[in-house]
Amino acid sequence: MKKIFTNILIGILVLGLGFSFKHGVTKKGQDRTGSPLSIGKCFNCHKAGKFGVSLEMKIFEGENEVNNYTPGHRYKLKFQIKHTGNPSKFGFQITSLNKENKDGGKFENLPDGFALRKLSGVNYIDHTSPRPVQFLNVDWVAPATHEGDVTVYFGGIAANGNGGTSGDGGAVKSFKIADGTTGLDYLSLENDNDLFILDGIVHTNYLRLRKLKADNFSFKIFDRQGRIILKNNIYNYTSSNYDLMLNGLSSGLYFIQMISSKKSTVKSFVVK
Repeated sequence: MKKIFTNILIGILVLGLGFSFKHGVTKKGQDRTGSPLSIGKCFNCHKAGKFGVSLEMKIFEGENEVNNYTPGHRYKLKFQIKHTGNPSKFGFQITSLNKENKDGGKFENLPDGFALRKLSGVNYIDHTSPRPVQFLNVDWVAPATHEGDVTVYFGGIAANGNGGTSGDGGAVKSFKIADGTTGLDYLSLENDNDLFILDGIVHTNYLRLRKLKADNFSFKIFDRQGRIILKNNIYNYTSSNYDLMLNGLSSGLYFIQMISSKKSTVKSFVVK
């Protein structure tokens, strides 16, 4: 009788392990992505299998692959669980955190079979059941303001589908989405009394600047990645307007830092 009871107990434990993560580990109160909030990694349980697992993440704005964000913009995050062998099921857990380990942006438009679940005040993408596909594409809306870099943490499982956690494979990966204009002075975007842009949209090939006080000044133009693409010093400036030639700039959003003897001002402008 004791032996029968022991076998039953073992069976219950095996079933519990096998089905405890059937609907995702977030529902069980666990972060297994390897993030700073994680209690472990997905492969700590799903291991000892013949499936070699690696993870890939990419971020797109429209058709262009990027690695930085503009506040409030919408992006497409594409996840893939790469593997060796022939797994039959796949599992996902994903979160995005800012430097304070709180939600960095928000996920939207999850496909069927995935849910957005909250754990310790942070949102996670989790599968509602093991999926037969190894791909996941979701929308991600960047933070509304500049919060510094955001890191996406991704845990992925390739499983044999036997209902247990043995004989599987797993991996974790992190992906940094940089604040696309880190290092610029966003506290002085409003017009000031010394320097300002007359027209924030470049319709032809120049940007008209205006300086109300005669002085020397310099400028730097940055792209959305924060790279300096043009800079110059302007001496003995006495006219009220200065036309800055922008030949060769492709369409898009740019930032100009104008520096006088008294202050530095950063403005944004768009090349049409």
